[in-house]
Amino acid sequence: MEQAITLDVRKRAGKFSRPVELDLLRRGEKGNVPLTVCITKDGAPYDLTGKEVYLRSKTSRGRVVFDDIESGIAVVNAKGGVVSHTLPPGFASEPGAMIGYYEIRQGDFFLDTTESFTASVVHDIDLSAEAAADYI
Repeated sequence: MEQAITLDVRKRAGKFSRPVELDLLRRGEKGNVPLTVCITKDGAPYDLTGKEVYLRSKTSRGRVVFDDIESGIAVVNAKGGVVSHTLPPGFASEPGAMIGYYEIRQGDFFLDTTESFTASVVHDIDLSAEAAADYI
């Protein structure tokens, strides 16, 4: 279920502005949500040459999601502002609305963040042995 989204570094506020929303996720989904993100600045591609991009997100219960993505996300088109990665497993660990954004750095220097995106994580079916006994 690959997705492509565009996020701007200009964070607009107002009653008509809404975060970009990802497709619905099921709790526990992992490794199957490749995401391509075009980062823009006032609608124009954000030049990511020599920069690193990091995912910052938290679950519906406020738990911060960390993963090996901490080492940075692949920049696939620096001049076009395009990055690509697979959402970390913790991203869909709890049902409810989760939120995330991207942080842009150059070395140790913080440069910018994108607007936020959200995803609705729905319950899964408990396939534990105890729940399976109901079926048998």
